[in-house]
Amino acid sequence: LQLVLVGQPGLRDMVRQPGMRQFAQRVSSAFHLPAMDRSTTQQYISHRMKIVGAKSGLFQSGACDLIFGGTGGVPRLINQLCDLALVYAFTKGNKTVTKLTVQQVLDDGAFFVDTLDYDPLPSSPAEVRDISHGNDASTSGSILVLNQNERTKAD
Repeated sequence: LQLVLVGQPGLRDMVRQPGMRQFAQRVSSAFHLPAMDRSTTQQYISHRMKIVGAKSGLFQSGACDLIFGGTGGVPRLINQLCDLALVYAFTKGNKTVTKLTVQQVLDDGAFFVDTLDYDPLPSSPAEVRDISHGNDASTSGSILVLNQNERTKAD
């Protein structure tokens, strides 16, 4: 039996955890595709448009630059942002995607890249409370109280 695993960097991180050691030892090869640079991102967008039958460049250079800036060159994020930008351009009757179109997608909050890769710091720090029940030392200690949207690393 052979398995091929394809995933995002989170999968690689998960396989590297101590509890996955035996599984990781059975991985015979691994490859990490790094994010693309600005030029490669523009070529990637052009290539994807040609594959689907576009006769000319639908994305202006400034739009590609902003897409790179908003996605960091990550292909799945480029695809998502381009898709949204195409929808925005189409609904406005535009035949090309401009920098302004991409900026509108970003400004509208329709592209959720900011919430995908990291959890923001909480607005207020977690609180530690001392607890005790009478004079019995076995029932005293500290408890960590988290705000509604906070998590520990164990979560």
